[in-house]
Amino acid sequence: MLATHHARYRKAFGSTLIEAPLMRNALVDLAVESEAAVASGWRWYCRVRCWCGTPNRQWRTHSPIRD
Repeated sequence: MLATHHARYRKAFGSTLIEAPLMRNALVDLAVESEAAVASGWRWYCRVRCWCGTPNRQWRTHSPIRD
């Protein structure tokens, strides 16, 4: 993650940002929210792709093997 990389090398008040407990907590929250957004986006992408790929436009689960 770009924010973690930045905080690891950025120095403020004599130490790196990643060493500050509050900054570390903020970065963890950011990473969790980012991963959740990516997972949600992929889940919706797969649903829309599967829904649009069927001739009668019905929802179905994603299968790598086409019927």
